[in-house]
Amino acid sequence: MKINLLGKGELKKIPTLPLVLICNDGSIIETDKVKGAVSIFTGKDYIKINNKDEGWYQRLFAANNLVKKEKDINIEIFDKRKGIIDNNFVIAPKESKYLLKSNTKSLKIRIDNDKLFLLSLLKMRTFSLLEREDSFIFKKSKKHKLNNNESLYVFENKDSSIRYIDLYLEYDIDKLIDIYDIGFKDVVGNE
Repeated sequence: MKINLLGKGELKKIPTLPLVLICNDGSIIETDKVKGAVSIFTGKDYIKINNKDEGWYQRLFAANNLVKKEKDINIEIFDKRKGIIDNNFVIAPKESKYLLKSNTKSLKIRIDNDKLFLLSLLKMRTFSLLEREDSFIFKKSKKHKLNNNESLYVFENKDSSIRYIDLYLEYDIDKLIDIYDIGFKDVVGNE
């Protein structure tokens, strides 16, 4: 698994790996695996985890940390097998999940597996997720017709250019979540 920091604020190196994350703090990171992208939020030790339950708990802890930071969004932590995880160390046991702040957006962070976790975090818009045009980690079709010209990023140097698609701008993230919510053999771990 490869994870490379390409720059902070400005690009120092042209990306080549299938996934690029552009974080709100200015970090530009590339990786070749979804697990590498998830490790940006869970911590670098996540890439060493082979136990599905341990990975699930790491995603839960990362989701808890994000919930603590977000003040303007009602966030529920969710796993398809367990439903809403009320006892997530953020919500006090007596506090009802129905005591949500009014006039605020609601969001569900999925912790079932790496793809659902990353896609649900993408809805928070604290980072952009780009997939190389010739990669099929999230895209299913080889013949993808661009729906939104603003979703195309072209990274160039004197020798070549590589095209990436911003998943948030190109796709309906809820539909992608529905796609990856169906047919998993093991909904706790990775595909």
